[in-house]
Amino acid sequence: MVIPAYRLEAVEPLKTAAPPVIDGVLNDEVWKEAPVISEFYQRLPKEGAPPTERTEVRMAYTSTSLFIAFRAFDSHPASIIATVMQRDDFDVVQNDQFAFAIDSYNDGHSGYWFSTNPLGVRVDAQFDKEGDLWEDNWNGIWECKTQINSDGWTAEIEIPFSTLRFQNAAKNTMGINLYRRIIRTNESLFAPLIPLSYANGTPNVSIAAKYEFTGIHGGEQIYLKPYVLGGMTDSNTLSEDTQKNAGADLRYQILTSLTANVSVRTDFAETDVDERQINLTRFDLFFPEKRDFFLESAANFQFGIPGQTEVFFSRRIGLSEDASEAAPILIGSKLTGKVANTDIGILDVQTQDTATSFAENFAVIRLKQDIGQRSYFGGIFTNRAGGDLFHRSYGADLNLYVYRDIFLNAFASAVDSTQIRTSYGSSAFSISLARESERTSFLIAYRDIGKDFDPAIGFVEKADIRRSEGYLFVPFYLTSKTLLSITPKYELQYDEDHLGNLSSNFQQASIKFLFQSNDQVIGYVNRKEEFVPEPFAVFRSEMIPAGMYTSNRAGISIATKNGRWLSAGLEASGGDFYGGSRTEISPSVLWKLNSHITLSSDYLNDWIRLPESKFRIQLIRARARYSLNTHFSISSIAQYDNDSQKIGVNVRAGYLFREGTELFIAYNDIRDESLPFIPPDRSIAVKFTYLFRL
Repeated sequence: MVIPAYRLEAVEPLKTAAPPVIDGVLNDEVWKEAPVISEFYQRLPKEGAPPTERTEVRMAYTSTSLFIAFRAFDSHPASIIATVMQRDDFDVVQNDQFAFAIDSYNDGHSGYWFSTNPLGVRVDAQFDKEGDLWEDNWNGIWECKTQINSDGWTAEIEIPFSTLRFQNAAKNTMGINLYRRIIRTNESLFAPLIPLSYANGTPNVSIAAKYEFTGIHGGEQIYLKPYVLGGMTDSNTLSEDTQKNAGADLRYQILTSLTANVSVRTDFAETDVDERQINLTRFDLFFPEKRDFFLESAANFQFGIPGQTEVFFSRRIGLSEDASEAAPILIGSKLTGKVANTDIGILDVQTQDTATSFAENFAVIRLKQDIGQRSYFGGIFTNRAGGDLFHRSYGADLNLYVYRDIFLNAFASAVDSTQIRTSYGSSAFSISLARESERTSFLIAYRDIGKDFDPAIGFVEKADIRRSEGYLFVPFYLTSKTLLSITPKYELQYDEDHLGNLSSNFQQASIKFLFQSNDQVIGYVNRKEEFVPEPFAVFRSEMIPAGMYTSNRAGISIATKNGRWLSAGLEASGGDFYGGSRTEISPSVLWKLNSHITLSSDYLNDWIRLPESKFRIQLIRARARYSLNTHFSISSIAQYDNDSQKIGVNVRAGYLFREGTELFIAYNDIRDESLPFIPPDRSIAVKFTYLFRL
């Protein structure tokens, strides 16, 4: 039986009482009976064309698990690219790859993404808004084994239904998109085909093929994951300190679509360090959330414009603004999921007082009501309280698809606190109309952010503005043997304050050349007018005076195909900078020595000349990764910038016994180059977690 790529009716995979053994060898009886999905089509390099290699996918299920068999035929198996083995290493996109997205609610916009390569790596994510919201630090519980053979490679996968969330019903319909990547031929293959008129590929589940499952349930309802932690800190300002801690995370599946999480004495020792940034603007930098407790189902809480104006930004909980100090989290709890057509996100976190901060409570309630398959309206309430102070935020939002791939997005929010009462100046409003795709795309938007709008559990890049912005880009896909596409783009952003004075006016024109080899070159020119109301520092004590500035810049970005064993990039630009000039030359390189070792480095160079001074900014970042297999890996990052003049080294080693049970070791070393006689800050932590499925 062959299932066509496009179909309107839902098809039921084979239900079996004899599940396969997950070993990567597709010789189980169930795979002889399961329907075959083989009608894959190219999205790139030639939309809608048949693939050069055959692909077969089979699905089967029991009442508690979904099983997938994947067979990738390859006429040149020696040319299969596979270099990634570490859990959640998103360099998997640079490998021959199998991925799939499951819309388990069948709501057309949210779901789970899973991926593997010929070495059996497991990489996963949660998504919403068909991939516009993407949480790649989420870890689901699933198993995968693969094999490379003379015909190509195979993968065998088990996903417990307890990893997914779905409505409690006798029958459940889920949307599933399938994807195969062949690095050698630069082919991106989909079943069903995701046209280029959709932006994100696999997560575009509004057009996913439908599969029907009967009599499924989540299996284990309680996951308990206790941990023990030991470590030592040796600071240049403190004596040697020994650390001991213990805690636990509890996950209780109230319904198949609703989950409660409780974390006691929450610890984040295994969290990756931030990549350093040097701020050459007068606005706050944005650093993403990386802590697992806050990342799971983060899309249920998202409100606003990610990275720019967010009413809820979990990084404000338990961390200082620059993440240099942490306030211990005594207990955190949240309720996330979907009831009927309503997305629910409820969060409450209590922190402990420290020598520099008092204990605080953080609470969030976020609701979204579906309108059809892809649209919704919703609201949010947040409260931050500590001592005699409180700070609350309120908001309502709407995401409405007015045509197939054109949507209207709007939100309004206000804050209320001990010091600030709700008013026009403490509110924010935004409305936009957009089309996001790999074809013609555009944005028309207006935003009004009050001078006093500062949600205490949120992030606001720039307040006191009325912003009008937009962009338009139109890719031209070619039949050339050299060029795949040429994409011109124009973007505009105009900001004024609430007195009508110009804050900034930015315009940029760019053109992107994407080659059939997957190498790319982008060139751009831009012009910016900016009013600086008061002096600010950009590098150590180098000050930018208040005044009106006009700058013109031009630049080029070059990136080679990242699927090669050796790939590189270059950013180069030059032009005006606050009455002076700025020249940037920043190379990067990625070297995959073999399937076990990967090295990479980035080097940012800025030469800046101001009317009264000149200086050079340097930021160096080097990474090394070793993976013995899919269970044991060591990764390290070394960073140096001549602004802070600090060298930082972070080394992390982990052994994954099975999903949720892991031994983890982290070492940090930070030393100040400007104080060579002062000992460095060092710390080491050893953490063990064990997952009980009850």
